Amino acid sequence: MHIGSYLPAGANVLSSWFERGGDNAIFTAEVVDTLGGGSLTVTIWHKNKDEIGPGTEITTEWTTVHTSFKYHQEDGLKELVRFEYTIDGEWGDGVIYRMLQPTWFDRRNV
Repeated sequence: MHIGSYLPAGANVLSSWFERGGDNAIFTAEVVDTLGGGSLTVTIWHKNKDEIGPGTEITTEWTTVHTSFKYHQEDGLKELVRFEYTIDGEWGDGVIYRMLQPTWFDRRNV
């Protein structure tokens, strides 16, 4: 979990790689506060342990649950996962956010 970080507009930050906890996951991000007109974009990357390079970007469409909470469900994740946080806006804008612990599951009940 990544709690209470402030990033200014123009920031582009990658989290550390971490091992997945299941084949599938639900990821949840919360925008705690915005400064000016800043907005947060979270991109998910994944790769297998034996792969070299930045991994594969997952095209993410986040579903808004509440004005400040968004989630994304992803199936078929590789062994390692990381997040890229990008802040859009003008000089002086920013975002305070937190990334919650993923909810992992192996199989989807359809």
